[in-house]
Amino acid sequence: MFYIVSYGLLLYRTTINAVKLLVKGNGINENALITISCLGALLLGDVMEGMMVITLYTIGKILEEKAINNSRKSIKELLDIKEPYAYKKEKNKIDKVKVEDVLVGDIIETIKRAAGKLVEEVKVFDIYEGENVGADEKSVAFKLKFSDPCRTLTDDEVMTIFNKVIDKVVATYKAQLRDK
Repeated sequence: MFYIVSYGLLLYRTTINAVKLLVKGNGINENALITISCLGALLLGDVMEGMMVITLYTIGKILEEKAINNSRKSIKELLDIKEPYAYKKEKNKIDKVKVEDVLVGDIIETIKRAAGKLVEEVKVFDIYEGENVGADEKSVAFKLKFSDPCRTLTDDEVMTIFNKVIDKVVATYKAQLRDK
């Protein structure tokens, strides 16, 4: 009788989940398989084996849920991290300004200074505020055109300048590159 009560207590939630998923038409799932294996063990007389299966499965589900909750909490904490200030460098002076006070024109001037004489043109082609961007933030995309009037620039030369520009903008404004 003890085994029947134990089976009932341990299998209750798993069996209910199995039935719900079967009724929804999701087919056989892990809950159904665990229920079938435990009931099969009980019917074959391997009561302890069935008890171990459901006990270990239940412990695994508890640990999985705990891990998921910890991951969600960590992700939420990471999303809450936001740098409230940018450091704007002008000549030999560094000013601490609010991120929302940084103007796109300031960033363009920083790009031009970092790229030097080989940047012919810097244009903004996208400004985005909304989902996946912080409440007081905006995503700004720039188009840079490089050119030398005396010769053709190599890909390596352009990438070196481009990386220098990125490093300067990141350092000056605590900016982040947008996902590609």
